[in-house]
Amino acid sequence: METIYRLKASELNMQFIDSVKQLFKDEEIVLSIVPAHKSSEKKVKYATRLLDSIKRIEEGKVKILSGKEFEELTAMV
Repeated sequence: METIYRLKASELNMQFIDSVKQLFKDEEIVLSIVPAHKSSEKKVKYATRLLDSIKRIEEGKVKILSGKEFEELTAMV
């Protein structure tokens, strides 16, 4: 299970902590805290790279190999 909370630092309180505890029980969890604008910037950069990659594939600038072709190519090295 994955849950994303988006809230202001001033909204952090024991009720929030209790809700996380209740949701995940005794599971080990990872908390990653970043300012929201940083997260959005990363998503925009990732989306831009992804769209650029798709464009390069459509333009024939990237060759997509099958598993067998990749094995043959790497065996030559």
